[in-house]
Amino acid sequence: MSREAPTNGAAEDTNGEAPKPPVQRRPSYTLLGSPDPAPIVLTAAAVLAFCAGCTNACAMLGVFMAPGIKATGVTHVTGSLTKAGMVLANGPAATAPCLAVLGYVIGAALAGATVPAGMFQREHARAYGRIVVATAVLLALAAALQEADHGHGFGFLPVIAAACASGGQNGLATAVSSSMVRTTHMTGCATDVGLILGRALGRLLRKEGCGFTQPEKNRLGLYGRLSLGFVGGAAVGAALVQEADVPNARALFVPAGILLAAGGVAAAGFLDPRVDKTPLEARVNSAGKL
Repeated sequence: MSREAPTNGAAEDTNGEAPKPPVQRRPSYTLLGSPDPAPIVLTAAAVLAFCAGCTNACAMLGVFMAPGIKATGVTHVTGSLTKAGMVLANGPAATAPCLAVLGYVIGAALAGATVPAGMFQREHARAYGRIVVATAVLLALAAALQEADHGHGFGFLPVIAAACASGGQNGLATAVSSSMVRTTHMTGCATDVGLILGRALGRLLRKEGCGFTQPEKNRLGLYGRLSLGFVGGAAVGAALVQEADVPNARALFVPAGILLAAGGVAAAGFLDPRVDKTPLEARVNSAGKL
């Protein structure tokens, strides 16, 4: 009797056919909604939301002065598109909100081209930090251009730069969180909070239990931090422009500085777990014992 060539179990189970690759399904909840969300992610999200709230408050209070601009948001698209539609009949007046949308999309595209693929990983902290630093530079550039615009004809460039910074920041947060975190606008967060409350109410009406699951509690905590950060940033931005009488767009240097500091810490590798922070003497002694 001739000896048959060995076959693997997968081929036998499929009657000789090659096994099909498993279907990749999106998890029911991602890292940020898991029972153990990373504290660094929660803190970073709140800081980014604070900066976005401060930036948008300054923009809504009219720090950008260009033809046809009275007040336009730069951290969200819905309001800008609404304003563009409202003033479309006036021709040039619709230019500013349309350019704000364009800048936002460009920023998100740049983030999508540079952010590492996949969910948040501390090994990619340097790359994340470089993107945040870039948004800080764009925001500072918007403030500088607005300050230098007197007679220089920079026009709508400050609006585009500020919107580009916001798009890049939100693009980064969206990409690394599977669209769970949005730091420049709170509409999505409010929607998710409503869904969580509705699911809890549905379970209660069906007598399947009372209260929230652990992932839902984690997500509510995340959205609470984002909302508090955004509102706090808006309050600071309003105080800078209205109470402290910070001239023109100089108030934008405050969120730009915070982003620069936060991004610089990450880009320098302080958050990378692969960086060995053990003192040199201890590492030498440890190596000598091996």
